Amino acid sequence: MSHYKIDPKAMIGVPTLMDRPLSWRWMDAYYSVSFPLGTSVARRRIQNKSIGLARNMIIEEALSLNCEYVLFIADDVHVGQRVFEQLLTHKVDMVTGVYWTKYHPTKPYIFKGMMKGPHEDWTFGEFFEIDWSGIDCLLVHTDVFRKIEPPWFSTDWAYNEGQSTKSIATEDLYFFTKTRKAGFKLWCDTSVQCGHEDRNTHYIYGLTDEMPQVVNRVKWELYGKNKKIADVGCGRNTPYFGKDVKVTRIDGDPEVRPDVLCDIRSIPRAVCSSV
Repeated sequence: MSHYKIDPKAMIGVPTLMDRPLSWRWMDAYYSVSFPLGTSVARRRIQNKSIGLARNMIIEEALSLNCEYVLFIADDVHVGQRVFEQLLTHKVDMVTGVYWTKYHPTKPYIFKGMMKGPHEDWTFGEFFEIDWSGIDCLLVHTDVFRKIEPPWFSTDWAYNEGQSTKSIATEDLYFFTKTRKAGFKLWCDTSVQCGHEDRNTHYIYGLTDEMPQVVNRVKWELYGKNKKIADVGCGRNTPYFGKDVKVTRIDGDPEVRPDVLCDIRSIPRAVCSSV
C-alpha cells in the first residue's frame, strides 16, 4: 500500500480482470485525467481478481487513505481529460458519465427503472437522476461507503430465494440496489461521454454526431416504424437510423463482426429477401 504525506482527495480505481495488455490510447486517456490545482490523487489498479472483490479492495484502500472520492474507470473505457472535474462540479454523492455497449447499435449503460432496458430518451448535456448504470465512469463520495455495510460490491446475490445468481447478479446492480435502500441517489451527466474500446477490433464505441441524443429527433421519424435497412459493406461503424429501424450489417471482413458475413458482390438470396 502506498503512503501519502497529504490525504489524497481522490482514488482512481481500475479493476482489471486479466493480465492483458492495455491499449496505448487507453493509457493516454488514463494518465491525461486532470485534477484541481494542488490536488493529491492516488491510483490503484487491481489485477486478476473477481470484479466484486477488486472493487471492494479499491474501496478499502481509499478509506484507509482517507480519500474523499473514488473515481472508477475500466481498462477499456476512454475518459476525457476533465472527467473528474466535470463530475465533481455537481457535488452529489454519486454521479456517472456515459459509456456505451460494444456492439451495433450501441446503447448507453444508464438505466431508469428495473429491467426496462437502457435509458435513451435524453439530449447531450442533460443532467438527471437514474436508477443504475455501469460503474466504469463513476464518481462516488466515500461517505457512501462509510454509511453502508461491506461488501459494497458482489456478484453472489439474487433478488429472490432460489433464483440463480447468474441470471442478473452483476456487481453494479448489487451496489446501486444497496445504496438506493440507504437513501442515496445516482445522477448522470450526459456531457461526460466516454469511448468503449473493443479489444479485438480496437474500435471505440460511443456517442456520434448522427445519434438522436445529439441531433433533432424529428429527423428519425422520416424512416417510420418497422423499417429495415441493409448496411452493405458496413465496416466498423453503422449510422444510427432510430430505435424503430432494424439494421442488418453486411460485410466480408469477420473482424468488424457483421450480422451477415459474406462477399458483398454476391449476397445470399435469403439475406436479400429478409432485409
